[in-house]
Amino acid sequence: MKLHKFEDFNSLTVNDSYVVLDIETTGFSSEKDKIIDISAVKIVNGKRIDHFSTLVNPGIVIPRKITNLTSITNEMLKDAPPCEEVIRKFMAFCMGSVLVSHNAEFSMSFLKHAGKDLDLDVDISYIDTLTMSRVLLPELEKFGLDKVASALNILYESDRTIDRAECTVQVFLKLLKMYDGEQDCH
Repeated sequence: MKLHKFEDFNSLTVNDSYVVLDIETTGFSSEKDKIIDISAVKIVNGKRIDHFSTLVNPGIVIPRKITNLTSITNEMLKDAPPCEEVIRKFMAFCMGSVLVSHNAEFSMSFLKHAGKDLDLDVDISYIDTLTMSRVLLPELEKFGLDKVASALNILYESDRTIDRAECTVQVFLKLLKMYDGEQDCH
């Protein structure tokens, strides 16, 4: 699985196809932890056209601290589809799009590891709204999705991955417009 981080925002336009992603995991290590919730929103020409959202059975017990943090229980995941099935469907959902995520290095490390486990050879570019925020909102002291959303007057709901993916869509589109505005001034 090949993931390529966009470093040059000059080639981005609102007219492209993007899949805005958020995940929950059993921990912070993509090597030993697993995805337990994945949601994404597909936007084309700046409009929301589809979404993907599912719990994932990780095949391991969720640590109590993760249940306390996410409200996702082992019971909720027992009948959820396995990671192999979810990742294959998710990659099909992403085809032809650029992935977008806040703190993308974290999300992409889990996708990369899952893809490697499945021997998937997928070439996907991705954008990190955290990086964009640091460039376009330098006055902020912290760049968590909640702080960036607040600075951009966007409602932040963190209950589920689909809520955060929807919020990230709005953040991304506003940041993209800000970037385009900056480019027009030069």
